[in-house]
Amino acid sequence: DSDTADGTRQLRLAAELSPHEARYWSALASACQFEGKRNCAGHAIARTLALSPMAPRIHWEAANYYLWANRQEQALSQFRRLLELDPNYAGATFRASLGAVGDPELVYSTVVTPAASSKLKLAYVNFLSFHGYGDFAFQVWKELAAGKTAFDFSAADPYLEHLIGARKYQEALSV
Repeated sequence: DSDTADGTRQLRLAAELSPHEARYWSALASACQFEGKRNCAGHAIARTLALSPMAPRIHWEAANYYLWANRQEQALSQFRRLLELDPNYAGATFRASLGAVGDPELVYSTVVTPAASSKLKLAYVNFLSFHGYGDFAFQVWKELAAGKTAFDFSAADPYLEHLIGARKYQEALSV
């Protein structure tokens, strides 16, 4: 415990001596969170976001901090920004946000958003269909198809294969 507290003090000192170094604030946020110090972690996360607003990893850390701090709205907002910056975080973001809120429609409206790219929406459809949310996946699919946006068949193929495997032939036929 004394080593942990000393390490946190050292990180705080590093952040204060180099206040424009996002790495130090990020590390301090993690250390404070590990120690259960919400105010310290929150201040350090805010500082990190201010210093590196375009770094996807920072938004990932912030979203997870807000989940830990039971600040769901801010967490979902950070997950949305993360996907805007780097869609490669889609699977992890869907898993974390859906695990936190348990409502695929809320995740769609606040994290994925109806204005998202067809590629991201399709990734969400695939994720939902493979994680037991097939009915809502089909709703998103219908919205996506109604938009008449072109995308590669290979992106829709996993969803189609899942529908066929689940013997949902009418839905598969419409896809």
